[in-house]
Amino acid sequence: MFALPAGGGVVLGDLSDATRDAIDVACVGATGGVDVYFTLTPASAGTYVLDTCGSGLDTVLSLHTACPTGGMNQVTGACNDDACGLQSRLVVSLPAGQTFILRVGTYDGNVAPGPFTLNVAFTGVPMNDQCGSGVPMLTANVPTVSSNAGAGTDVTVSPATLCGTFSGSGGGADVWYRFKPASTGSYTISTCGSAIDTVLSLHAACPGSGSDVLVCNDDAGPTLCPANRFASTLTWALEAGRTYFIRVAGYRAGGPAGTPMTGAFTIVVQSSSAAYGACCDGAGMCQVALATACANTYAGDSTTCGPATCGSSPGACCIGTTCTESTSVACASAAGSLGSQFVVASACNAPGVRVVPCCHADFDKDGGIGVQDIFAYLNAWFGGSPYAAVEGDGVRTPDVQDVFTYLNLWFAGGC
Repeated sequence: MFALPAGGGVVLGDLSDATRDAIDVACVGATGGVDVYFTLTPASAGTYVLDTCGSGLDTVLSLHTACPTGGMNQVTGACNDDACGLQSRLVVSLPAGQTFILRVGTYDGNVAPGPFTLNVAFTGVPMNDQCGSGVPMLTANVPTVSSNAGAGTDVTVSPATLCGTFSGSGGGADVWYRFKPASTGSYTISTCGSAIDTVLSLHAACPGSGSDVLVCNDDAGPTLCPANRFASTLTWALEAGRTYFIRVAGYRAGGPAGTPMTGAFTIVVQSSSAAYGACCDGAGMCQVALATACANTYAGDSTTCGPATCGSSPGACCIGTTCTESTSVACASAAGSLGSQFVVASACNAPGVRVVPCCHADFDKDGGIGVQDIFAYLNAWFGGSPYAAVEGDGVRTPDVQDVFTYLNLWFAGGC
């Protein structure tokens, strides 16, 4: 087998006299044809782009850890049929020193074999490959030109329909940016004018995950992005001084296991003229939202959420030994048969963590501390209720130490 240049280069190959050796590879639609093999041993860890783009042959590429090659030893996700026309491209992050086997094959036995060009490119990992405090901060109305070449995939947005209508709309090969608006308002984030098919998502926290996605977009369409309808754009109400995280990813051609698009893109964040303000939901909770998206009480353009914006002050909601930040209405609704205690203008240290605002000695939640609380606690303890685990050691099964902890709280009047 011919060794590929670890630092990158162009290799000319030929499938004219090849036969089929490989066990079936894990590429959607590829039924297999004749194949040849190359070895690749990275001198240093990094990302490789391997493609046959520009060749006049319908190819399939796959990367493996051993011979004979097949689905069992294929590098995860490293199989591609069509990435650039009928040619193929792999983007893989590889460790240093390990030898990999690259298979180049025709799509199936009906493709007449012939010569091909194999392009090998090694790229370092982008500085904003992973979400974190060190990623670049975008400035409003200032376009930034960058690339996701060499990036790994931090987040898989699931389901992909959160972003678009295709199975590959969740994206991959993502890079990250931060944005902190100087004023509360509606902002539009766009990759219009980019060379690649992008997926754009806005996240409330970092590291980003599928659960903290505020909004996501795959294809903006020809009206918003006439130069490249596969670029992305989204509009959202942002609060002044809060840091948001923006993910730019490549569309995954062929679905979730497909190879993501990589290359140059342009990103810009611009102020929008859309109306925004404080929106109250049916439970009395408040969040800044677009006026057109507020289904209940809208406090007015440019308003922000405050303690009494929605007529119900937020506070700490104690149910058993758990504490969540809520309103009195939502707290009573969530308690069910367990009973609850609401402490106005108090905050929990973290959702689900036992904290000071919850009066744990008042176990039956009747507003006072008495002998009946001890009976209620012991009944819960003997029943193995997780609400009896008041020690705060993270174990949700009550033990003897929890009894001592509760009695100490009770004798101390312990809220």
